[in-house]
Amino acid sequence: MSIQPYVSRTGCLDITERLWVHGWRVLVAPGDHNCQGLGYALENGMVRQTRERNGGVGHREDWNPVRYQALLDRFGAGADWAVVPDVVCDGHRTLTRTMAWIEAIRAHTVPLVCVADGIEPGDVWPILGPQCGIFVAGSTSWKWTTLPEWGRIARARGCYLHVGRVNSAKRIALCVEAGADSFDGRCVLFDRDRITEQTEAARNPSTQTTIYDMETS
Repeated sequence: MSIQPYVSRTGCLDITERLWVHGWRVLVAPGDHNCQGLGYALENGMVRQTRERNGGVGHREDWNPVRYQALLDRFGAGADWAVVPDVVCDGHRTLTRTMAWIEAIRAHTVPLVCVADGIEPGDVWPILGPQCGIFVAGSTSWKWTTLPEWGRIARARGCYLHVGRVNSAKRIALCVEAGADSFDGRCVLFDRDRITEQTEAARNPSTQTTIYDMETS
């Protein structure tokens, strides 16, 4: 594939089998008990916990560092990479948390630093490289506006580039255009027929899509 797709774990065996057949990998989060036999990377659980506790609204801090460390200890050695803990919608606090965790993650796998609204390239430039990559998060408009720049930075620093929350063929093409190595999206968990569509988009991204196409993900 031109770009590697990831998705959150699912309890649906039919969808898991389809993901395996089509070469998808999964994101394992704090509290998960297995990777369902698929290749995997580690997410930090921040977005999931915010969504579950606050109904998708608000930014109450409820992240549990003990659970994250347990995730690293159990699954880190076999993970493709791990998302460094962030603070949702707070770039400056994210940078503080990044520096507190990056070495602990490196002891297990490659850390990916979350970049989001409020974070500038110069904030993370010194720590990026083959052993520390980029996870592009943030608000929808910020993410797609700044993605080309993060792509250029990833190439300059020789680091891995992942894009979060990508749920359309056009957006997959934008990720490929920016030089991303992988993306994740949840739409395939709710419509198994989308797995084939999204896989085809990852294998043969449209060359007609531009970074200015702001279709809703």
